[in-house]
Amino acid sequence: LFSVLEVCFSMIDSALVLIGPSKPIDMGFVIARLDKQEGDDTGVGSEVMEAAVSDGTRDKEVHLVADVKPGQYIFAPFTTCALLSSIVKSSHPIVTEEEEEGTAKNGSLLGEGGDLSPEVRAAFEEIFHRHDLDGSGGLDQEEFYFFHERCGEESLEDDDWQVVQDSFETSEAGELTLAGFLELQAAVVKEVANDGDSLEAWRILDAMGYNQKLELIEAWPFTCEINLHSDDDANISVHELTSDPVIADQSLTILAKKAGAPLPVEGDTEGNVDVRALTWGVGYLTIVAHNKSSDSVTVVCDCSLSENCVSQRGTMSTVDVLVAMESKILHHLVPARWGTDFKPLCSAAIKQE
Repeated sequence: LFSVLEVCFSMIDSALVLIGPSKPIDMGFVIARLDKQEGDDTGVGSEVMEAAVSDGTRDKEVHLVADVKPGQYIFAPFTTCALLSSIVKSSHPIVTEEEEEGTAKNGSLLGEGGDLSPEVRAAFEEIFHRHDLDGSGGLDQEEFYFFHERCGEESLEDDDWQVVQDSFETSEAGELTLAGFLELQAAVVKEVANDGDSLEAWRILDAMGYNQKLELIEAWPFTCEINLHSDDDANISVHELTSDPVIADQSLTILAKKAGAPLPVEGDTEGNVDVRALTWGVGYLTIVAHNKSSDSVTVVCDCSLSENCVSQRGTMSTVDVLVAMESKILHHLVPARWGTDFKPLCSAAIKQE
């Protein structure tokens, strides 16, 4: 029996604004069956649904609809990182040491009256909504601890959560409200500024994926909705959403082997290397190589003649050593500029030792 599974990933509205109007969205997900098939050693099962991905426009939703058999499936959101690979993450906050004198002493995070500036407030509002995992409108103890750990801080104890509840606004359910969260962040900013360490507050924003212009450049916050449509008594139980990049890579590798177009491999006289180019989504190309031999081989993949393309490798020409029976993603190619013709052109060759 088959059922129709519908999955929708939606960008969080507040995050979509802060990503910036000219920034494309590089976000997608794959669905893989967890049931192990005989002879399968991928760890995700050999049955993989077609991956879905954003088309890079300002459309905030990514949909996938598939017929599925009874069983366990994994939903793995991912980004190719191709649009992030060229970003040089600065170790400096917005405010330099020279600017820490006078009006810039608080690191420009506080506005008039000692409150968070409008730009900083918007960023912290997005961070709050990102960590409100159940959409309740508040952060419970587990969600607040999750935020705290992602900031690179030490683990909190139960007594610490009690202090937060006693000091800042909470709901009737005992969750930290948005107003309470913003009040807490303003208190942190003021405290570090008074201690003469105005750079410390920027580390929170940096950990959350913001750059010096308060643009969200290293995160794609989203929500997920899953529905099952069936004429029988089928039901669905959601246990956990994983962001393990290995699962996404394994799934795309399986798809490339099944549906990718073969790419000639120069110098491979014995047919030991299988290179596939998988076109998927709107303007995405994944190059996968599989070494079928019992020896290691060195594969050169040159995409330097491509137009309007960027790779997650940070370079368009790569050299990879594949051990016996290894499969590897050589490139994820995505458009460098959306709305312009995407013209990938890649060649593969065996590098002779």
